[in-house]
Amino acid sequence: MKGGAKVTILAALVAAYFAAGVFGPWYDHLAFQTTVLVLLAGLRLRSGGWAGLGADARFLIPFVGMLVLMGLILDALGVGGRTDWTLDSLRKAVVFPNSFWSVQAAAAAINLRDLVALPIPKRWRRLLIIGHALFHKSRPTLERLWWLTRHDPHLAQGHWAVRQARRLMVLLVAALAAMYQQTETTMRVYDARMAFLEEEDP
Repeated sequence: MKGGAKVTILAALVAAYFAAGVFGPWYDHLAFQTTVLVLLAGLRLRSGGWAGLGADARFLIPFVGMLVLMGLILDALGVGGRTDWTLDSLRKAVVFPNSFWSVQAAAAAINLRDLVALPIPKRWRRLLIIGHALFHKSRPTLERLWWLTRHDPHLAQGHWAVRQARRLMVLLVAALAAMYQQTETTMRVYDARMAFLEEEDP
């Protein structure tokens, strides 16, 4: 399959899931979300083996746990007069891994040659290539930052829920700063490489 067709099909599949399962009518359909979860987990097991699936689970569990915990807390406080916070958090606990794995599977199937071959303006191609590179860098960055927050003595005080909330907030701020820096670096490298190739092209 040619690069342009592959990218278009994968983007359409991911967009269709987000349109129907994240922002659409199938968001609160647990049977549908669970089916998608099983299928995506099976694809991840096939591509990365048990080691890859286990690494993803260790990466996702803290975020999923925080979602469920927040739902329990909001239900206990009766925020907004609602009593379905926990149920909604359980839905999000399934939708979040689905969103992560669907984007990850599409990004893994797309390589640099596919993006270069796209018949689109240069500025759009530049954005796609930089975004693709950042996506592959984001996972190791988040795992490294999460490990650092686990071993920081300043974040090891207080009850479990307080520690986890503090770690998550620190992780989000640190991740935004790290990705901003990596975006600038990637843009400079890409622009320098393209300038070099244009000079070499007779």
